[in-house]
Amino acid sequence: MAKVRRNLLTENTSGAVGKVIVFKQFNNQTLATKYPDRSAVKLTISQQSCQNIFREAVAFASSVMADQQRHQEWVKKLSNKKSTRGTSVYHAVIQDYMKRNSPKAREEKVIAALENWHLLHWLSDRQMKGMDFLLRYHHLSHSIYKDLNEVSKPTATRDLQDLVAKGLLKVSGRGAGTCYTLPAAENEG
Repeated sequence: MAKVRRNLLTENTSGAVGKVIVFKQFNNQTLATKYPDRSAVKLTISQQSCQNIFREAVAFASSVMADQQRHQEWVKKLSNKKSTRGTSVYHAVIQDYMKRNSPKAREEKVIAALENWHLLHWLSDRQMKGMDFLLRYHHLSHSIYKDLNEVSKPTATRDLQDLVAKGLLKVSGRGAGTCYTLPAAENEG
């Protein structure tokens, strides 16, 4: 890390230049550092989940910015509240999305969906455990289901086929590459 002094080009500069150097502002000084190597960083499942939520929030905010009607609705919404006047629509949409899809909010949605499925479809405890995994991690395979429930291959196959027959799972792929996901209507939320 190096302090950059009396350089008009880099004064008050922050951000990366390619993937070589990063300029940062710290205590009213410009610092130049090497671009961080994050190749060895292993994120936890929780961190990956938060990154995915943020990625979805950015995509949603970009779609709002591209749609003139929705953009104007947000401008109006922000200008109606004194505390949000002057707030960027883009950042307000991201903040709103993150709040509505926070891990706590998603947990409440998962619990509500599981209770609903249990009442409507009479799912076994194993099937509930598999659906819980699917809701939390957005994918389920035969081997994951088998390991999760500590059951034999035929039992896992029967349980998963029953969930498909009830319309709770969508199948993609064949053989060892078979993946189970939620049908489109359940996945939006």
